[in-house]
Amino acid sequence: MIKKLLFLTFLTFTLNLAYAQQPLQQYFDGADTLAANSIIIDFDTSSSNIWQVGPPQKTIFDSAATLPNALVTDTINTYPVNNTSSFTFGFNAWTFGSGGVLAIRWKQKLDMDSAMDGGIIEISADTGNTWVNIMNDPNVYNFYGFDSSNIDTLQDGTYAFTGTDNVWRDIWLCYNLNALTNKDYMLRFTFRSDSVDSNRDGWMIDNMLLQRTIFHTVAKIDPGNTFIVYPTITNGIIKVATGDAKAKIESILVLDMHGRIVKRHNLQTDKATLDISGLPDGNYFVHVHSGSKIEVHKVLLSN
Repeated sequence: MIKKLLFLTFLTFTLNLAYAQQPLQQYFDGADTLAANSIIIDFDTSSSNIWQVGPPQKTIFDSAATLPNALVTDTINTYPVNNTSSFTFGFNAWTFGSGGVLAIRWKQKLDMDSAMDGGIIEISADTGNTWVNIMNDPNVYNFYGFDSSNIDTLQDGTYAFTGTDNVWRDIWLCYNLNALTNKDYMLRFTFRSDSVDSNRDGWMIDNMLLQRTIFHTVAKIDPGNTFIVYPTITNGIIKVATGDAKAKIESILVLDMHGRIVKRHNLQTDKATLDISGLPDGNYFVHVHSGSKIEVHKVLLSN
């Protein structure tokens, strides 16, 4: 009897853990809105909050990634001036287990005044008392899927998505699960506009997904590239790896926006770690040399 009880307890624990590690999703289409494996969206209750769920009916935002609904800064109207609108959702990192990577994914389109209006993403480990911009978060394992030209600083120096991108992008925001030491986390997505009315569509999001993955590439690899440089937004540490077992890194140069060499590394390896934290914030170009091949990768330093 005791053996059966222990077996049932173990089986229940195993099933619960397996279920907890299943992806959480939110497609905004009804069936997954409040299901047990859903991402539950909590909207800012301010009367000025323009986030809405529904069929998008605007100039650029004319359809959802998965019909019929998406999460949009107003499904019909262009966004107003001097607006700040947010939504949040929480997750328990412990339920995804330890080791591997927690991938937070969503699809998005953008239509904002570049570097004036923007979409800000922040994470909190203390139930919303303090927030960290994910573009400055040292625990971000990798962040990709977007056009790098669509990330910039707003007028107050905040890093944000900005500009226009009318292609559905599959965004990956990845955390090393071992770095998420607290159990409960919150993510906040905030749209912010300035005082100039530009009659733009704003920010549209669909197909949100949280999943644990072990076999996770460190970056989105261009099929034409031999080397992987990540993260593309960094607080100082850059990793370089080869995606081709036959290729070796021979040297790495880091150039600033004026084409000046600010770091130089000569080595024979298939992996390298660089520290550029002592340089001024801004965009840099990482030149990786191997034989007659030179690859150039752009990174953004934000200390």
